[in-house]
Amino acid sequence: MLSALIYCDEIVKQYEGKSLEEISNRLLDMTKDGTLGNLTVHGDFGHIKESKGEAAAAEEFREVLEAIQGSNALKGLTIQRPLANDGSKSGITAAAFVDASGVATVVFRGTDSYRPWFDNFQATDKAVTPMQKTAKEYIDGLEYDRITVTGHSKGGNLAFGVDFTGRLEYNSDKVA
Repeated sequence: MLSALIYCDEIVKQYEGKSLEEISNRLLDMTKDGTLGNLTVHGDFGHIKESKGEAAAAEEFREVLEAIQGSNALKGLTIQRPLANDGSKSGITAAAFVDASGVATVVFRGTDSYRPWFDNFQATDKAVTPMQKTAKEYIDGLEYDRITVTGHSKGGNLAFGVDFTGRLEYNSDKVA
């Protein structure tokens, strides 16, 4: 659910410090007319909008929001330290979803433009790509004792690069 939610720009641009319950309530209200309104979506939602229309994309988006509403664990998460892609070649979109005990789940957005593809090509001759470096810096700036990282598509690559490759020198007791 979180990896789907990160594909909505407004999540990372407008809702820092808000709970997913509050956010999903607002977004469900905004989309109740069967449209996305002023929401900017990428990834699967964007592809659905292009191929099947806005109503189909809004329906899929609402299903994610309703699933969040049905989960006490997800509803209680708050968005902290959102990072919206600044359009640079190393720009990423990410957010920390933090529970009441201070455990963070960091979600990296996957491919949403041509830039992540360029970053993939850079991986052929660089140990750490610009986007992976930005992801590492993002994680380094978080002050949570426990962090889980995840992402879809390119976001999964960024999550993997944060700890599991060993190239970025992480304390694996902190990041999972």
